[in-house]
Amino acid sequence: MAREVYRVLRNPRPAPATNDLRPRRLALGLTQVRVVRELGTWSTSISRLERAQSRDRDLIRRYRE
Repeated sequence: MAREVYRVLRNPRPAPATNDLRPRRLALGLTQVRVVRELGTWSTSISRLERAQSRDRDLIRRYRE
């Protein structure tokens, strides 16, 4: 486990870009509540994604779809 942590510390993966999520949601006329219901997640998770405070790649992929 220490080797894995060391490798990540030495070679961090860049955070995925999420600056397109909120403008896209607003352009489609979707509320954050609707996105939360469709994705089956918490509103804090969506808020954190839209503010680039989360690195949940699976949720980002599902959000874009």
